[in-house]
Amino acid sequence: MNLIRRINGWEKDEIGHFEVFLNDFESLNASTKELYDFIPQDQQIHKITQLLPQFFDWFSLLDQNILIVLFLIIVVASFNMVSVLLIMIMERTPMIGLLKSLGAKNGMIQKIFISNAILIIIKGLLIGNAIAISFCFLQEKFQIIPLDPENYYMSYVPVSWHWPIFLWVNFATVFLVGLIIILPTLSILRISPVKALKYKD
Repeated sequence: MNLIRRINGWEKDEIGHFEVFLNDFESLNASTKELYDFIPQDQQIHKITQLLPQFFDWFSLLDQNILIVLFLIIVVASFNMVSVLLIMIMERTPMIGLLKSLGAKNGMIQKIFISNAILIIIKGLLIGNAIAISFCFLQEKFQIIPLDPENYYMSYVPVSWHWPIFLWVNFATVFLVGLIIILPTLSILRISPVKALKYKD
């Protein structure tokens, strides 16, 4: 620092620039505006997103890919659960007819199938989460999946333990798939008790 000051002819209290580190990246724009109001007019502020645009373009691309993957996962999960629920309804058509003949309402029967389907979803999520967390733990400790630093700016796939997002993804999956599985249960409304009791596999 002293050598740079002597080369540039600066006093002890003069500097060329300084960096401000933020704990919350989301506050970058708000903090920049506050600094603009604080510093003299002959000084400038350069955000990290302006200094290294290639990094943040790459991060933005990753975020888009994650959203696409999550959307495809929910679509596939919904399709599978609709198929499972339709098979359950077909296999239990005589039971549905019997419940209707005993006075059970369609809504009550629908709740039975929806509850069973949600239990299947939760069980699948628990197994999937256990596998995913184990894999992420191994990746964090042993860097199983490497990357080319020249292309990705890092030597291995990093793991970020962001539990609120983790919980929200699970909740959104249960909620969205739970809404979609209501559709196949509408077929219960068309089942006649007389025909259902005569139904054979």
